[in-house]
Amino acid sequence: MTIELSPILRVRAVSEAAFGTDETGSLGGFTDVPFREGSVTWTTDREMHDPMTGKQRIDAADFKIPGWRRGTLTMTHNLAATGVPATNGVTAVQSALGLLLKIGMGGEALATGDDVSAAADAVNFSVTTGGELMGGSTAVGVERASDGRYEMRVIDAVTGGGNDVGLKMGLSAAAPVAEDAHGAATYYLTENPAESAQFVVEGAEADDGWVFLGCQLSSISIDTPIGQIPTITMAWQCAGYLMASEAAGTIGSAAAATITNYQPIIAEGDFIVRRTTTGDTLPASTCMASVTINMNLTYVEVPCPSGVNGIKRFRRVRSVPVAALTYQTFYEDETAWTDRDDKEPRAITWQMGTTAGYSVMLEWPYLQVVNAQRVDGSGIASQSIEYEAHEDGETALTTDLGLSAFRIHFG
Repeated sequence: MTIELSPILRVRAVSEAAFGTDETGSLGGFTDVPFREGSVTWTTDREMHDPMTGKQRIDAADFKIPGWRRGTLTMTHNLAATGVPATNGVTAVQSALGLLLKIGMGGEALATGDDVSAAADAVNFSVTTGGELMGGSTAVGVERASDGRYEMRVIDAVTGGGNDVGLKMGLSAAAPVAEDAHGAATYYLTENPAESAQFVVEGAEADDGWVFLGCQLSSISIDTPIGQIPTITMAWQCAGYLMASEAAGTIGSAAAATITNYQPIIAEGDFIVRRTTTGDTLPASTCMASVTINMNLTYVEVPCPSGVNGIKRFRRVRSVPVAALTYQTFYEDETAWTDRDDKEPRAITWQMGTTAGYSVMLEWPYLQVVNAQRVDGSGIASQSIEYEAHEDGETALTTDLGLSAFRIHFG
């Protein structure tokens, strides 16, 4: 007998080919998932049903009948960049976190980088090859000529056969000619995400292995403490689980993980609040002291007696607002209050990182101010502004990508 340590774990994930079907017979298809040490928790539940057979003694009772299994799995991950710049001719890569976001949010767009052939101004430029950047509502990044700082922007539209790029918000200066227009990996909300995740969790003991089947998000939260490592916590509800002895593959005795496309970053960079007018010049970055991000993705079971433990799949249902945020900054004027009263929409991007391949940008493309308060900020006259996310009202696109109320770009 050995006594092992609880934090020693390995977690792997795959997008299931069929809901709730054991895929551990091909463990090579699983991706190692990096997680924050000590953050992984899970439950392995089983319904226990009492037959309630009539008894003739006061303390007599039936043994309960085991019913359907259920599992939960919660992990906190670093909101890490991929570490792989999508330069000219290079396609943005999917990380393990990207895999989980694609399953939970529903949509993924992996753009290929191009190079800038001409720049009309800070909002519009042309690329050489064309057709490689993914178009409206995805992101592109360029390194500005003055100091090499990497700036990510959301694309409004790509026209001219894929050669002409128009941005929703201008760069700090015209894109430098003959330099890379970096592609990005974009994750967005869809109407009906159909994928499900399968996880293998292994401890150090030979038989300490667990397979969680038919999993979909039950909650997601994002934390971006200023000057620290941003994190994302995902809680998964699962249609069932298997013990190591029941799995098709050999699991347990956690071997060394192979982590790829993973570069933790610091929450520093441009937090930009702007009016939703396509082609805006660059507003000043907001000096926010803190930001609180709320996500409200809700999935429910689709019951089916012939399904996996009574579940056919999980279905996303209405839960608005699907995203919200509150930030605090120093008080300057009444703008937030008049924006609230006039129902003036805003857009926010929060780019963390200043280097290609080492940056993550959160985007709320269409927001309404729902609360504004004058507050104390450690002795500084401050204001707290609360926003709720709406479907993108600035775009002409009608796709899930174009309308998504929240997007994450890795660039």
